[in-house]
Amino acid sequence: MPDAQPPRMQHHFIEGAPRLHYSLSSANSPPTLVLLHGSTQHAGAWNDVVPMLPDYRVAALDLRGHSESEWNGAYSPDDYLNDVDRLIGALDVPSIALAGHSMGSLIAMRYTAARPDRVSAAIFVDIDARPPDSQDENLRRAGAPDGLSFDSTDEARASIKRLRADVADGTLQRLMSANFLARGDGYIECYDRQTLAQFAPWDNRELLAKIECPTLVLRGGESTVHSRDAGDEMMCTLPNAEFHEFPKLSHMLHLEQPAEVAASIDIFLRETGNGA
Repeated sequence: MPDAQPPRMQHHFIEGAPRLHYSLSSANSPPTLVLLHGSTQHAGAWNDVVPMLPDYRVAALDLRGHSESEWNGAYSPDDYLNDVDRLIGALDVPSIALAGHSMGSLIAMRYTAARPDRVSAAIFVDIDARPPDSQDENLRRAGAPDGLSFDSTDEARASIKRLRADVADGTLQRLMSANFLARGDGYIECYDRQTLAQFAPWDNRELLAKIECPTLVLRGGESTVHSRDAGDEMMCTLPNAEFHEFPKLSHMLHLEQPAEVAASIDIFLRETGNGA
């Protein structure tokens, strides 16, 4: 990618029900790339990817129930699709490139199949088109307790280290930014626990054949969320797809190696005529 000043992110709100927040890079002309985060995270999960894409107008959305978007208690797949519709309307462009990670990828799959005229290219990051029942059940169970808060940075960091003891310091800081919101001297979770309690039993497999735009499937080679078999199945079903695996990365590949993920997205969009 060419050398350029990193784009400066601006914060915007879409009024209505629910009120939605998104971050927008300072680039003011197409091509436009929309980024969707995964469950338990927010738009800031992409903060280290966006600077590596200076030639794009990048919009990162806080989905309803996450961070600065309204927590309104309605978290169905159709609700999330409506959020994307409203964002594209606010951006005032005829079409976008659409990328999502994990739950954001499930939303991106469904949106691209339902609105083919609005998506010129799609990037699906590390999720099975039909996640296993165990994942849905685990997320719904996680949504039952009250949300967590932490009195200090050390407490928040320790909560991540308990789940991922071997996480590198750089990745740990990015996970902190993606999962928590600073409040005073401490942190709180960035999402409404009801987004997990209502987590849908997504099954997008039959929709993949309807996605005719160029598509990139990214997988972390050590991911426990996106299996290689499911990736192969997606490649057999998607009409116009490429597959790239990062051998040493996990489900959070965009937080572990943001520059590598950004480079893959940039090359794909340029080669398919969706880049600058």
